[in-house]
Amino acid sequence: MKPDEYIVRGAPQAWREYAAELNHSAEVLFSNHDKQIIVDVAKGALDPIRKSMISRTCLLLFGLSIENLVKGYMIARDPNLLAGGKLDDKLKTHNISKLFSKIPNFTLTKDELELVKIFDDSIPNWGRYPVPLKPEHYAKERILTQDMHAIYSTLFSRLDKTLFLFIREGWEGPEGIKITATIDTTYEIMPEGYEKMSVEEILAKRKLKD
Repeated sequence: MKPDEYIVRGAPQAWREYAAELNHSAEVLFSNHDKQIIVDVAKGALDPIRKSMISRTCLLLFGLSIENLVKGYMIARDPNLLAGGKLDDKLKTHNISKLFSKIPNFTLTKDELELVKIFDDSIPNWGRYPVPLKPEHYAKERILTQDMHAIYSTLFSRLDKTLFLFIREGWEGPEGIKITATIDTTYEIMPEGYEKMSVEEILAKRKLKD
């Protein structure tokens, strides 16, 4: 892949789009979280765990969607993270807590930070595999709850809107790459009859929702 193509594919808009796909998949799963319950006895008969069949997968998708938004926002703020058509080392981590610490003017609540720390363990560990690569990397599995979903949903919406507002009028990346303005009916009111308008007309007449 040529550097220019890598930058286009790694633009903040692309990270946001992938985050939306992950979020949609997670929400579909969560809507069925109470349909099939399993009792996990892998940790020993004396310590059985009753949980939803989709608990680990759903938390993994929650975490990956937030990770994509964070990295997209970091790139939006600092296009040089894609300089030369390569991903900067600052982004080569699944530690979302560490990534958030590099973002100014976006503060996590106590509950959000606790959930993000769960994602830090889930993504490289029990969210994907029954055991870590090394025993010393073991982290205790957390079970999905309604509260976790509520906290995640609020965080996703806050971060997604923050990223959208930052790239709404477009984004200028390294190597002279430019991405055009972003339109999103989640946060914007479209002008009447926009279906028959050109993109330029919509951009000129659209308005942000209150």
